[in-house]
Amino acid sequence: MAISRDENGFLILDIPTVENNEGKSLPNTCFYFSTLNEESFAFANIDSYGCITNPTRFDGVFIENNPEEFGVILGHEFSPFIFRGQNKDYPQFVPTANRYKLQAEDEQLKHCIDWVKKQEFLQLFKNTPYFERCQKFRVLNCKFKFDLDAIAQHYEFMSHYIDITKDLFVALFFAYTYQRDGQYYPINDFENYSPTLYIGNLAKIYKQYPECLKVIGFQALLRPHLQKAMAIEIKKEDVIKPLFEKIELPKNYAFACEVFNKANGGKNLFPNDFISNVALQIKREKMLNIEYLREYCNLYKQDFNQYAKKLENNGYSTTNENWQMPAYAWYKINREIDNEIIPYLNDRIAFRGVCEPLKPNKIRR
Repeated sequence: MAISRDENGFLILDIPTVENNEGKSLPNTCFYFSTLNEESFAFANIDSYGCITNPTRFDGVFIENNPEEFGVILGHEFSPFIFRGQNKDYPQFVPTANRYKLQAEDEQLKHCIDWVKKQEFLQLFKNTPYFERCQKFRVLNCKFKFDLDAIAQHYEFMSHYIDITKDLFVALFFAYTYQRDGQYYPINDFENYSPTLYIGNLAKIYKQYPECLKVIGFQALLRPHLQKAMAIEIKKEDVIKPLFEKIELPKNYAFACEVFNKANGGKNLFPNDFISNVALQIKREKMLNIEYLREYCNLYKQDFNQYAKKLENNGYSTTNENWQMPAYAWYKINREIDNEIIPYLNDRIAFRGVCEPLKPNKIRR
């Protein structure tokens, strides 16, 4: 078992670089993307190097996401395919942070509100056991590091990311549903909606734009996990969409209902957990943290008093208080880490260490 305890006595995942793992390291992203199967045999359980995977046993694979940091890519280990589903075919992939028309006063204010709420959400998350404990997980001397922008994106706060997935069904769900008042519904109006599927090749995208691809996968939280998530970062112009193949899906209400029902009305992809509920509360709350508001005004060179007045005129007030995690959630999350997250990573995520030559003083005689 690759499980030990931290300095506070909490369980952590710990795959050490000793004994059978001596001389091994995790494959980095460059190596991982370069070894993916060709499209013609994408989902084969053996790759061109003779490595074998077992998709019925493993849900994903450990990789070195950044130097000395590990991530988890969920889905079929050797498949290069990624998917994105949209209920309309827009000209470009546009992340939420790029959708504001900041020349308009009301859009400027909305940008401010959304930015502050994102910081409030992340401040709360960084005080959860998820953040405090999971960052201590180790795989061959690599530590886990959360992608906070990805977490914010998955809970519908602004970011420069667009969602992609390794799971075709997840993409189909987003292609065949629409959202109203925070709820998803199957599309029945095909005059206004055009279900569209985009299929990309990880190896080709990484070769052209390596800095854009973000490994999301495991973030301790259920939502990105259930959605087999990855992300593409787009800060300026969209150079990514031309690399995807577009498929116009059938406009069929019966099929939309079938996809919707198979996802249990979206509940299979959007779990009703503490983080989801508090994210919704933060988005609906008509109060903003004053320190984050000051930070926003300094960052975007805006007049604080003027913005505070505008917010007041739009029904918002300010507070010095931060969102707090209740005791029941603290205990529940700790139990989840002990009983679900650590066993899952230990049992269901494949470990494929890459052998390296041992240093002279480590050679066994």
